[in-house]
Amino acid sequence: MPQGQCTLPPDEAGRILDRLAGLEQVIPPAAVRQALAATGRANQRRCKLTHEVICWVVLAMGLLTELPIRQIFKHAHRLRFGEKPPHRSSLCVARQRLGIAPVRHLFEQIVRPLARSETPGAFYRGFRLVGLDGTVYDVPDFEANAAAFSRSSAGPRGDGAFPQVRKLSLVELGTHVELTFVARSCSHGEQSMVGGLLRHLTAEMLLLLGPGVLQL
Repeated sequence: MPQGQCTLPPDEAGRILDRLAGLEQVIPPAAVRQALAATGRANQRRCKLTHEVICWVVLAMGLLTELPIRQIFKHAHRLRFGEKPPHRSSLCVARQRLGIAPVRHLFEQIVRPLARSETPGAFYRGFRLVGLDGTVYDVPDFEANAAAFSRSSAGPRGDGAFPQVRKLSLVELGTHVELTFVARSCSHGEQSMVGGLLRHLTAEMLLLLGPGVLQL
């Protein structure tokens, strides 16, 4: 395919989501625009790095985790021949302007259980099975991150090289859909984070807990 030629036509805003077209099957463009409007992020004037464009870039970051933001922009916003992507600093500033509110709104509106009655391992006597899944992520070694999340202890060798975030998720068993999550400093244990997930349980759900979590 010639450089700059796209397999999909641009929409009315001029965006071209070619390689990530499948993302729009899960998150419709209308849902993104609604989230931006609901959180006061609708652009009043046209510019290259609109909130809508950057929101798609942020969503693409969840798929292309191995790529830097400038490369992700190239994938999410297919560039025409001779067009250069914005500088990394411009993308980072635009991402800060977007903030977390639109992404949180999208998560609340889009994420839902997917298991059906025939899904293996998803139901028990009519109850939808859910569980807890915890993980720890390294975050960039900045002072602000260290102050917010702290570093893990490496014993006699001192603190760990990176600040870390502990995430505890409520997941649907059988599909592994992450229904909601809580993120805290790595100094917090998983037991202290469970309470933030319990309010998301519904009457149709059966939560399976490990022995250590039962000591609440």
